[in-house]
Amino acid sequence: MANSTSVAERLEEFMITLTPKEVAMLVGAAEKSRLKSESDPISEMILQAAAKHSRKYGNEIPRNTEPDRLLFLPIETYLIDRAVGPKQSARIERASLPVIWTWLSRDLIPDEIAKADPVIREHILAGRSAGVEKLIIELRGAAVTAITNVFDRFQEHPDERLRIASQLGGEQALEDAHDIAIAFGHFDELSKIGSALPQHIAALENDLLVTTSRILGEICNRTPQLRSFGLALVMARLEHPSEIVRIAKAAVHSDTSIKLESHAYRVAIELVLYEANNMARQAKDALGSMKDIKQICAYLRDYYSLAHGLNAEIEISSTSVWAKKISEMRAGLSDRISSMIGDTPRQIKAILSYDEKSRAEVPEHEIVAVENLLRLMNQCRRVSGELAINETLSRVRRDSEQYLNMMGDALVERIRRSNSASRLPLTSRLDIAERLTRIALGKEVAELLSRSGSLAIQSVEPENAAPTEQSA
Repeated sequence: MANSTSVAERLEEFMITLTPKEVAMLVGAAEKSRLKSESDPISEMILQAAAKHSRKYGNEIPRNTEPDRLLFLPIETYLIDRAVGPKQSARIERASLPVIWTWLSRDLIPDEIAKADPVIREHILAGRSAGVEKLIIELRGAAVTAITNVFDRFQEHPDERLRIASQLGGEQALEDAHDIAIAFGHFDELSKIGSALPQHIAALENDLLVTTSRILGEICNRTPQLRSFGLALVMARLEHPSEIVRIAKAAVHSDTSIKLESHAYRVAIELVLYEANNMARQAKDALGSMKDIKQICAYLRDYYSLAHGLNAEIEISSTSVWAKKISEMRAGLSDRISSMIGDTPRQIKAILSYDEKSRAEVPEHEIVAVENLLRLMNQCRRVSGELAINETLSRVRRDSEQYLNMMGDALVERIRRSNSASRLPLTSRLDIAERLTRIALGKEVAELLSRSGSLAIQSVEPENAAPTEQSA
């Protein structure tokens, strides 16, 4: 921590020596990295140091200096880190943005971007925000016209679609460009939805549900292609995103999947399913490395919130397409978790066992690996209602807790009867047992084990006590 602080302080001192233009370039590079989902601790430190520099010295640090960053600002609500499965309307992958910007600046509107780029940067450094906004709006309009013309040509020349998609690296980026054109072209209508609603919605019910449904209905009836965007905008502000399906229920006056599947507002349910599938896929990928257990638990919590909320809000028929999707994502995630936690009891036994032939110390990474598995099981207990792992989880937890209780008591007894050669490794094993017990069985049980170990150590008689007494 001290080292991290000193680096931050040195970065602040370095920024004092830079001109506002140079600081703006640093900030722009860091924010561009974040937009591409390539953010790292260094980028975050640069942004924090720039903000602190601005507050401390009264300088206005220019932000968002890159034209592409400014161009894509209105679609940040619709960005996702990674697309899974078929393309979902109003869900734009972050990785598509630099590809689409290159397409715009190289093929579609190169002259407009080349002309506006230096002027935008000049306005930003001079603090002329009105001039920047005007130029960015003009660029968005040009982008909408160019992208729309490309998609219109696909009607007469279907082969061209394949060629353009291959240039952009796949259909995902091409469809994302189409969504961007829709969002840019209807910026005012989408802004009306955003300005009419609170930034944070604790619960979508009563008058707020009526108001939200009315606003969406008025706009979506005029422009049906905005339905997904309007719903995604509201969903981003909900404390419980699965509540977005209440708008569909209000429109259909039913909570059964049979009626909802045939209605235009079925996209609300599909958005929730898409997000739940996203969380399940990301959790599965993260489970492969187990590097960040906090992030894995966050994915599982989000998945549970979406899947459980959806099941609580609507009655999904077993023959429904939605039921099949839920079953597939649940099975895939449950299988991965079961394979991860199944070996936990054996690993506990392996790192707590000790004899004269075994290693004296257990590597820290092996201890952390078992701790993470125990934390994963704790999280799974809270979300087991949406996972098909109840039987496996119960068995593994029971065996793990039995091993911890049994081996903890055995270690205390062995310490009481230990000699100087074995006492240190046995005490080390007991410390590990306490760490694991704290996670699996709670703080009180871990502290009881620790006290038992301390009393056992104190009760050990010094090996030279008997000869000294005899000599006396």
